[in-house]
Amino acid sequence: MTNDSGRPLATEGNNVEASAAKGCRRALLIAIGYRRKDGKGFELPSHKHLESLKTLIESYGYLENVNVLADDGIHTMPTHDNILAAMENLVKDAKPGDRFFLYYCGHGAQIDNKNGTEEDGLDELIWPVDLVVNKERDFHDVERYHNHILDDTIHDILVKTLPIGSQLQALFDCCRAGTMMDLEYCRGTPSLRSIPGPEEPSSGDADVQGKQENAKQMSTDKPAAKRSGSGGPLNLPHTPSGIRGQKGTYIFEGESGNPKGDAPPPKAHVVSWGSCMDEQQAWQHPETGGAMTQAFIEILKENNHPTYEELLHNLHERIASKSRQIEKDQGKPLGSIKQKPQVGFNNPPDMKKRFSL
Repeated sequence: MTNDSGRPLATEGNNVEASAAKGCRRALLIAIGYRRKDGKGFELPSHKHLESLKTLIESYGYLENVNVLADDGIHTMPTHDNILAAMENLVKDAKPGDRFFLYYCGHGAQIDNKNGTEEDGLDELIWPVDLVVNKERDFHDVERYHNHILDDTIHDILVKTLPIGSQLQALFDCCRAGTMMDLEYCRGTPSLRSIPGPEEPSSGDADVQGKQENAKQMSTDKPAAKRSGSGGPLNLPHTPSGIRGQKGTYIFEGESGNPKGDAPPPKAHVVSWGSCMDEQQAWQHPETGGAMTQAFIEILKENNHPTYEELLHNLHERIASKSRQIEKDQGKPLGSIKQKPQVGFNNPPDMKKRFSL
């Protein structure tokens, strides 16, 4: 089937993409390369996937209302104020049936959480192009960064305002991305059969200053050591159900995620795909760009409606493969790069449900 432009619409079985004729579709793509101080190129190859990502979302019906912020000299600059304004415009006047897509590729970091809403004691944040770093402050000091955007802010703008019946899918290809939208339910492994061992070393000893010749980490923040309370079944801190902002109630096959058994009130369908766990780094390759973005595009081009479990499983497999290639290019020990994609939900998830953009 095609739409008015003649482009084929993504389909689920024999049905046209749900709500193709209902509501609006809007997308916001943010890609930040951070031009080097000497003016010779960028720190990160974050712009590489913009065109292929636009082509992908077109197949799901995002034919217009696609806003791009990028420091590539072509698009609007992804400054702090521009990003916040673009996020607000993305979901402005949202109605049931509307669908939204957010993409961020750039640096991510963490700072100390001061209001007790984070199980690990840390807030996640993204780096606008005009972020200022006070290098005299410790890596998690709240005074280290200026012009950053916190996960709390992203949640307040993009999640709280959405009505029931609307949908937002987000993709964060950056370090510390696991719970970047502070959603209540988080899943880090595709099934019980592939749950990792009780304790794995962090990617902690990797150089995080972006000085690699063949691949760049997407954060200049120092890696967090494995914290007490982590290393649970999904290798992330476990928190009580139903507490927004306290990082993820972890869902297993056949469980509702609510220990009392009563169903939580329904909310907008919000899903956040993170390139790695909160304590991990994400990787980009100068030739192929972000491993997460590349894998996401490849998988959905092959099958535009996998189940959530299939998509998460395939992301794990492909990123593991790409990590091995980076290790080979870097001369690093096999298995030294730890990057495990995560998926978060605003409602108790059904991992057998089919992905829809």
